[in-house]
Formats: sequence, C-alpha cells, structure tokens
Amino acid sequence: MRRLAVLGVVLTTVLVAGVALAQKGQGPSSEAVRHYTAGMRLLERGALEAAEAELERAVRLAPDYFEALSSLALVYRKRGKMTHYRAFLKSAAAVKAKQSVPQKQPTPSLAPPAPPGPAPPPKKPEQARPTRAERNRWHHEGPEPKEVFVTERESRRGPLGNLRIEGTVKNNTSKAVERVVVALVAFSADGRPVDPPLTYRGPWELNPGEQASFSLDVADTGDKVERFDLKASWGPPVE
Repeated sequence: MRRLAVLGVVLTTVLVAGVALAQKGQGPSSEAVRHYTAGMRLLERGALEAAEAELERAVRLAPDYFEALSSLALVYRKRGKMTHYRAFLKSAAAVKAKQSVPQKQPTPSLAPPAPPGPAPPPKKPEQARPTRAERNRWHHEGPEPKEVFVTERESRRGPLGNLRIEGTVKNNTSKAVERVVVALVAFSADGRPVDPPLTYRGPWELNPGEQASFSLDVADTGDKVERFDLKASWGPPVE
C-alpha cells in the first residue's frame, strides 16, 4: 500500500509538471501527459495491453516525448514485440541525443569600465545542469549491480515447460529509486544467446536499503533457455 501511495504522488507530480510545461510550450501537451500517466499506472498493475494503448496515444500526440517513447519500448519488450521494442528504443535514443545537444550561448554584452581599485575575483563558471532526458535515463542505462542488485534467485519450470525465475532485489544506495527492472540475459544449451518473450513482475520503487521480490515468466518459443544471468537496473525519481 505504501508503494502504491508513493506511486500516486509521483504520477500526480508528473501530470502537474507536464501540464505546466505544455502551457508554456516547453513540453508535451497536457493530453499526452495524461495518457502517459495512465499508461504508467496500468503498467504498475501489470495490465500490459491497456498500458500499451495509453502510451501509444501519448506518443501519437507527442512524437518527441522521451518518457513515453522509452516506457512504450519497455512494454513492447515485456509483451514480446521485439521489432517494435528495438524501433522505439532507437527513437527514444534519438530524442535523448537531440535534447542533449548544448544550446548556443548568447554573446555577452560589453561591461562598463571597472571603477578604480582592485578588480573583483573572477566568478567560477557554473556547472551545466543535467537535462530532463539525462535525469530520466532509459532503464537499460542503470547503475552497476553493486548499487541495486539481485540478492536471491531461484528458477523452476512449470507443467508447460515455461521457466519461472523468482528472487529478491535490493537498493543499496542512499536514495530512493524508481522503474526498477531485472533484465534477463539468456543462453541456449550450445551457448548461443536467445531473446525469449518474458513477463516481469517486480517493485516500481525501492527506498534506501529496502528489498523486494520479483519474478520473470519466460516463454520458450524457439531455443530453450538452459542458462541465464540477471542484472538489476533503475531510474532516478521523476521530478
């Protein structure tokens, strides 16, 4: 219940901030933000098909909406639509690169002559603030495993032969994190990498030092998964 309450506060903050930006002409429209927010709520509940529809509406309204593009790519991956996943991941990366291009600095105006006496010490240059795209990185650019990592894991096969992987993930950082994902790297019996469809269930956010359970359902549609590795990743809280 506490995590759902935190999610509600975060999503409300995203919606309010997005509407404000839209009114200033600096971001996606308020309607696009509403569809994105609805899609993220559905994604948290595991309603992938409905989340996909809402996020697609957000992207149609705002094609350069980085958060909607990257979240939609994640939904496509969870639903096994790998062609769509790769295409939208590429689009999200292109938007991020465009948003990260440094803006041309205006030519400084000439200052009036300094009064007699010692000149004031020069000001230290201000550090460039990270862009919103840089703060809200796509989930695959998460931290090293030592920061948010898998502490326990076990696997078993169900009656139909599909693989179920369960475990625990821990936030070992000093800050709360969001969009926690445990990525699967799978291999066949002869060592070739395979990319089977999978469904992920896990925590949306983790407080410092907190642990939570996760599970992955892996569908063997071609090569059977015989060996796998897991890596946890996350994103910073949306501001």
